Amino acid sequence: MPSILILEDDITFSLMLKTWLGRKGFEVSSVSSVSDARSRIEDASFDLILSDLRLPDGDGIDLLKWIKENNFVIPLIMMTSYAEIQTAVQAIKLFGKRWIKKYKESIKHWLVTELGHGKRAEFHKSTERLHLHGFLWTKKSAAEIEETWGYGWVDTGEYVNDKSVGYCVKYVSKVDAAHPGFTSKVFASKGLGKGWLNRYDARLNKFQGENTREYYRAPSGQKLALPTYFRNKLWTDEEREQLWLQKLDKQTRYVRGEKIDISTMEGEREYDQALKYRQDENVALGYPAEPWNLKKYKKSRKKFGL
Repeated sequence: MPSILILEDDITFSLMLKTWLGRKGFEVSSVSSVSDARSRIEDASFDLILSDLRLPDGDGIDLLKWIKENNFVIPLIMMTSYAEIQTAVQAIKLFGKRWIKKYKESIKHWLVTELGHGKRAEFHKSTERLHLHGFLWTKKSAAEIEETWGYGWVDTGEYVNDKSVGYCVKYVSKVDAAHPGFTSKVFASKGLGKGWLNRYDARLNKFQGENTREYYRAPSGQKLALPTYFRNKLWTDEEREQLWLQKLDKQTRYVRGEKIDISTMEGEREYDQALKYRQDENVALGYPAEPWNLKKYKKSRKKFGL
């Protein structure tokens, strides 16, 4: 009877896999750490190893290296829940198909990916599980959305406000220290937002040289920077370049929406303090501290005449 060793620290998944393989006629053993796997390999013979990539005391790559170094001839298949973007593509596509089949109409969406954090033992938290944050345009209830979506754990709301928009949009550019190789991906229905260009609001942002308005107002009255998509649609390359040069010439800088005049020494100090304050604030909110040297920054600005 072929024997298989499962190395997986998600006990529920390990048990499920062990039960399924056992029913298929395999002799299955399971461990939850690299050290336990090494001990088991030294004590018994296995025809195959199924190993998770990320584990409490190392990863599957470490075990693979150890196997080769110790001249064990055992095939190893790496399993990982370190989600790929293709997973999200398929999930959204199949959800759309189910929605059309059920309600005879399509559903518009704007979704952004995030790679989850936390310990697997924690409820609703699992390392490297793909999360999707965003918005769906429909008059159907949250319960109907959850039922049709059909994957994993779902948390929905019945309305959208500035706070929920900000919460989701932050994942577009969020720096994730735990997953430095992960880049978020935005999925949006074709043509989403194009109607705004025909609204009165867009005419207020028409290029007018120094008087160009580079923001729009949310229903709450809050000023928000124009997204890149709208900037590219409203202004030509030359106009966008001119707007940037105007900012440099005015000796004006913005830090988290705060306008600061740096034409004086006092303004320079205020600008430096604002940068430092916002950086410390980001760290306090859980974002990783990025290396930044004030002297080098000032030197580079002086070099380019900024």
